[in-house]
Amino acid sequence: MKLTRRLQLIADLVRHPGGILADVGTDHGLIPIYLAKRFPEREIYGLDVRERPLLRAAANAASYGVPGQIHFLQSDGLAACRGRKLTTLIITGMGGIIMDAILQNGADCLTEKTELILSPHADRHLVRRCLHRLGYRIRQEHYLKEAGKYYAVIYADWGQDEPYSESEYYFGKAEKTKDKEMLRELRQLELQELKLIWQSLKDAPPENSAAGQKKADTERQIKGLEALLREE
Repeated sequence: MKLTRRLQLIADLVRHPGGILADVGTDHGLIPIYLAKRFPEREIYGLDVRERPLLRAAANAASYGVPGQIHFLQSDGLAACRGRKLTTLIITGMGGIIMDAILQNGADCLTEKTELILSPHADRHLVRRCLHRLGYRIRQEHYLKEAGKYYAVIYADWGQDEPYSESEYYFGKAEKTKDKEMLRELRQLELQELKLIWQSLKDAPPENSAAGQKKADTERQIKGLEALLREE
């Protein structure tokens, strides 16, 4: 079966050949189906909060010849995997706020042997912070552009990570990726977006107001991102 570049990248990052694998936000189940064919002995779960995509995922699994190998379950985050210890956790198709909540609420499914492959489409700083709080280190970050959108894919495993600055939590560490040109493109786009936000807030009242606080936070992010771009 043929995957998109982003889904292929995510699937190729899976290193553990055995144990339990869960794909949260599985949608039509393409990643679990691909991995079921690659690792026929693995116990695989495709989880989604919506029922309709799961019906489509089950139909896809049958058409690709892996019916019964994947447990497609309606689940709020990792709720359906409670009591199971995962060796691989994949989460895609959502922002960092939801992903952060899933990781924290499902922490009892994670162990020192769990590898995590995460692709938040927004608020990546929350995911990086959460990984560090839970005791995981960010091994790699991959960046790509597909259908006009930029994507980041984070690979993490158990261990102590090196310190991150505030700006690196928001915009990543350049030394963690081989996709440096793509990271630079993404950072430049994010800088433009931050400057537009600042323009909309430039007449905001002092910092003790909500708008003033947002303006001050945006100014700090702009300065931090400009410093990272100068260091590249």
